[in-house]
Amino acid sequence: PDGGAGASLVQSLTASASVAGIPMPQDQCQVEQNQAEAALDSWLLHQCSDLVLCTQNSLQSLQADVERTRAFLVDLYHILEELRMRRAASDVGVSDKETNLRLLYKNLLRSMERKTQEVQRMQEDAEMLNQFCRGGRDACGMKQDPAEVS
Repeated sequence: PDGGAGASLVQSLTASASVAGIPMPQDQCQVEQNQAEAALDSWLLHQCSDLVLCTQNSLQSLQADVERTRAFLVDLYHILEELRMRRAASDVGVSDKETNLRLLYKNLLRSMERKTQEVQRMQEDAEMLNQFCRGGRDACGMKQDPAEVS
């Protein structure tokens, strides 16, 4: 009853099972843990990819808005110049229309500047997300390819 033969048999069976690729309870826990980590990594990458796509769509929309605003500002600038030249030629004061257009121009210019800054921030966010999704995973302890984890 010293258990020597039984302990020896358990060690022998455990070694044989490991060599044969039969998961033992401890190995099974490790496999399940690896699968859980792979599932989490896969979910994180999927969420990250979805967020990258949404950010890129928002970025494109905002960039189009900035370009449209810029084009309108150019047109508005030329209209204001025309009104200024007419006013100078006729020696009359500034009209309500010109005043309102100047206010519109200034407000649109400030708006475009804010949108341009937001575009820059969104580009930084998109770059950070892309870096994470494409290779920055190591820094977070994630597997390179969740499909490879078994």
